Amino acid sequence: MTEQIQVQGRLTHLKIRQIQQIAQWVLSELQERKLRNKSELQKELTLIFFSEKKARELNLQYRQKDYATDVLSFEGDEFSLGELVFCEKVILRQAREHGLRPHQEWAYLLIHGVLHLLGYDHELKKVEARKMFKIQDEVFDRWMKSHEILRRGRSHVHRRGNLRTQKTTRRS
Repeated sequence: MTEQIQVQGRLTHLKIRQIQQIAQWVLSELQERKLRNKSELQKELTLIFFSEKKARELNLQYRQKDYATDVLSFEGDEFSLGELVFCEKVILRQAREHGLRPHQEWAYLLIHGVLHLLGYDHELKKVEARKMFKIQDEVFDRWMKSHEILRRGRSHVHRRGNLRTQKTTRRS
């Protein structure tokens, strides 16, 4: 598992220490699974947070989609798994829509982005999308159970993954 997680950008609601802890857990959990290219998880990962304006510009430049997106992934090189670019404002809005806390929504998007960096792509084929979202939802559910319920003693949490399969308007 990578020991190098770089966090860049200005945050208002998410906390850098919490982001790093969640990222370490997610990378560790993915390392335990049978995934393609999982040896890449040993490399450095950079997490960047941009404004809504900058996220929109990047989404237009790289995906030809004119809106601020939640997460974009950029492949790395021999030393880096890659970069994940997030928009905190979009994350906060989506967290409200999904009935989650901001760090929960971000964890879901982190898993999504890392899977893209490992070579999974939900936009190419339905079979690939099902495989990717299955892994994403399983890892997210496991994280929710191990971190939210145990820490706070809650008996009910929203299943972000189930919302994902019901809403087909995700744009990442």
